[in-house]
Amino acid sequence: MGRSNLGIAGDAGTTLLKSGSNLQISGSATLGLATPHTMTLNGTTTWTGGVLHVSGGAALVMNNGGTFNDDANGVFEVGAGASATFNNPGTFTKGSNADVTTFAPGFHNTGTVNVNAGTLVLLGGDGGAGAGGVFNVTGSTLDLRGGTFSTLKANVDSSSTLIASGAAATLAGGSVVAGSQSVRSGSLTVPSGLTISPSSITLSGGKLGGGGSISGNLTWTGGTLGGGGGQLSGTLTMNGSGEKDFAAPYTTNLSGSSYWSAGRLRVLNPAKGGFQTLTINNTGTFNAYTNDSFDVDCCFALALFNNSGTFNRSGSSSSDQVLWSPALHNTGTVTVSSATLTLRGGDGAALAGSPDTGSYNVSNTGAVAEFRGGGFGAVKPTGSGLLLVSGANVVVGANGSPAYTGGLHVAAGTLKVNATVGGVGTLTLDSGSFGGSGTLTVSTFDWNGGQLGDGGGTLSSGGGTIQTAAEKQLQAPYTWNNTGSSNWFAGNLHGLAPSSGGKFVINNSSFFDIWGANQFLVEAASSPYLVFVNTSGGTLYTSGVDGQILWQAPLFNQGSVEDGGGINSNDTLTLSGGDGQSLLPTTYQGGTYKPDNSRAVIELQSGTFSSNQVGGGSAFSAGSLLVSGASVSLFGSGTVLHLNFDVKAGSLSWSNSASLDKLTLEGGSFGGSGTLTVSTFDWNGGQLGDGGGSLATSAATIAGSGTHDVLGPFTWTANGTTTWNGGTLNAKAPTTAANGNDFLLDNEGTFNIRADSDFTAQATIAGQPQMFFKNAGTLDKTDTGTAGKTAIEVPLFNSGTVSLTDAILTLAGGDGRDHFGSTPGGTFTIASDATLEIAKGDFAPGTLTNGGTLAVSGGTLTVGAHSNSAKIRLSGGTLNVQSYTQSATGELDVILSGTTAGTGFGPLKSVGAVSLGGTFNVSNATGYTPATGSTYLIITGSAVSGTFSTTTLNGYTLTMGAATVRLTK
Repeated sequence: MGRSNLGIAGDAGTTLLKSGSNLQISGSATLGLATPHTMTLNGTTTWTGGVLHVSGGAALVMNNGGTFNDDANGVFEVGAGASATFNNPGTFTKGSNADVTTFAPGFHNTGTVNVNAGTLVLLGGDGGAGAGGVFNVTGSTLDLRGGTFSTLKANVDSSSTLIASGAAATLAGGSVVAGSQSVRSGSLTVPSGLTISPSSITLSGGKLGGGGSISGNLTWTGGTLGGGGGQLSGTLTMNGSGEKDFAAPYTTNLSGSSYWSAGRLRVLNPAKGGFQTLTINNTGTFNAYTNDSFDVDCCFALALFNNSGTFNRSGSSSSDQVLWSPALHNTGTVTVSSATLTLRGGDGAALAGSPDTGSYNVSNTGAVAEFRGGGFGAVKPTGSGLLLVSGANVVVGANGSPAYTGGLHVAAGTLKVNATVGGVGTLTLDSGSFGGSGTLTVSTFDWNGGQLGDGGGTLSSGGGTIQTAAEKQLQAPYTWNNTGSSNWFAGNLHGLAPSSGGKFVINNSSFFDIWGANQFLVEAASSPYLVFVNTSGGTLYTSGVDGQILWQAPLFNQGSVEDGGGINSNDTLTLSGGDGQSLLPTTYQGGTYKPDNSRAVIELQSGTFSSNQVGGGSAFSAGSLLVSGASVSLFGSGTVLHLNFDVKAGSLSWSNSASLDKLTLEGGSFGGSGTLTVSTFDWNGGQLGDGGGSLATSAATIAGSGTHDVLGPFTWTANGTTTWNGGTLNAKAPTTAANGNDFLLDNEGTFNIRADSDFTAQATIAGQPQMFFKNAGTLDKTDTGTAGKTAIEVPLFNSGTVSLTDAILTLAGGDGRDHFGSTPGGTFTIASDATLEIAKGDFAPGTLTNGGTLAVSGGTLTVGAHSNSAKIRLSGGTLNVQSYTQSATGELDVILSGTTAGTGFGPLKSVGAVSLGGTFNVSNATGYTPATGSTYLIITGSAVSGTFSTTTLNGYTLTMGAATVRLTK
């Protein structure tokens, strides 16, 4: 048959080509095959030309039991509504024609297909189950373009190509693919137990995978690789902008050099079977040149990239980025030479069953290895680029070789250095946490947020910045050594209480400068856990801060703490954590606290600060050291310090010799063993003294309504003018009565009492006073209007002048002559509107000039020859004189409360003669009713002369004797 229109007889027709017969199909015309029809070809069929077209609405079945030779550039097509199956139990050979034959019917091969030239395109699949024949492809191409090939047994030699371009093809066991293999659409499945080794593999669409093994080099521009649990071994060249998908489970073993230059990689979520894993084992070199991502779908897809070889990441600019979501298990080398490699899947140690041991070489300054997600348990860095932690949990387990010199940046997640890593350029902490058990040394530490510490390791930084408003947390146990200039601009520092003990130590050996009204906070804990050690070479400094810097962390100062003052208001550095000695092996500090100018205040609010010194500012710009609750011991760093002390609460103990501008005592206590000289002393409350030291003042003011305590041993030398405007002075008893444990107020200038306040005394031990008021200057009690009252219960040793004007001064402590070993010898001057009362103790003034009222209600007053032209009131005690003369203007008032001299009445005893005149008044004390016949020896002397010109006796009889004056009831 040359040209033939086969099967035109129509319905249910059959055509039989007997064995040994020949069928020739040729020409260029379309040859129609009507349906339904069955052709059985048992002879030899040769197709050299023409288009075979199946028409009708039924099926064509062509059974080739003989030999079918395809030498045509032909098309075997199936029209709409028709179907066709080519059953080949015989032999089908595409022979010498190198052109393309397209075969649309289902090709059910149970015999042999030889593709010896050109391309055989199969569009209709394998026509159903049982197609187990072999396709021998030699020097040609087999293109599976449609349908399903469920058991395709193919022998593809090294010069041939197997293409899947739309069909769903599964190779059968025993297949051999030695030539090139291309999957463009559809699928090509290599089943379990089968291994093929194509000379080259191309995947541009569809899917390549299965449970078997593929060995070869894959060029991948699109489509899906994997699924079924098999493996591909060779290299990958991934280019083109199309997405490239992995299906799990699958394994890819990479040796040699693989390249990823374009297109997104994606691990698909398995449709069923729970968690499934993609594993890529790289023993060669994997080069990532793209800016695309390698993603892993949610929620059952797992992906592990085992790198025992070299992983190279490079790009054209520093902004180029690869987003890598599979776990990267690195036991080889990951090199980032430029751009950014962003890892989001952790190190896969759990999937791999072993820890990382490889290195991360961030080889250039523009290169970034970013750890965004998962855990990386043993990173070993090298190079000069940047390690960025932006969400992962990363542990640096060892330094690389050569040592890492780049930067570390923590933006989120955690970074722990558990090894000794030195020479690092920068550490930037934005958020998350940085810590570990190792030692990290960096040139610069920039802290913008997040947590520093935990793990017990050490960070040594050569300076840096603390900025942004975010809180910065410190977690013990950890040590931070600041060896360069660090500047704290913004954001609070917050020391977190450790959950299982340990301490956080900051060692500052350089410059730590505070530029904002920031806070260094610590949490309440049973014992201290954080300390800032300002070493002998360190300076903690505040610069131009308007407001308060609250510093709750313990501060152990061996260097210098300086407050430079605010610009428009006071700059106050408030320290409330003490000095943290319990956390350190040494107790001696010796550092300096120095407010540099008049706007500078260093406040010690709570805790204990011991063995520190202070420094001052300029002569016209003295700053202040404020003690508002702490227990402080200080000594001076020079003989003249332009500095103000202000004690509001707590205690300040001074142990050196120096001069200051001002001391203000508002509460708490000031004392110590040293000698302090101040230009001005303002005392508004609190306790002065204890420690055995001394205070010398050029001017002083005592004010306020509260109690002002003094406690020995201590000496206050008041030079210049001291003015007492308010509040009670109270002498407290020292702990023991040892010699020298008393308090001495030594007035060498003018001491003005302008308050109606008292100087009370608790300071007696075994009846002995432990507080003494020594007046070598002028003690002046002056009021205006109604005379004010002041009682001084402590011994007053007056070697100067006591002057009273419009005031009442009561002395109840004696003059301390036994303590000082001499009589005072000073002068008492009482103005006409003033009263001096001796209420207790012995007094022997050198001169007493009474122009007002001299009252004796207890104790003993001993004076020389006394001429009374004013008023004397005797109600107790004893008035001793050398001689007594009362002029016509003089008045002697006697107040009786009993018959016992010294307690019931006050006698006047004169060694010499007594000359009387003026007025004599007698009265009973409130509540006293004398018995009839009671006698009172009022005056004694060597001789009594004269008489009182005016008497008020109130029922008493006055008897004038030769040497006595007596009252009788």
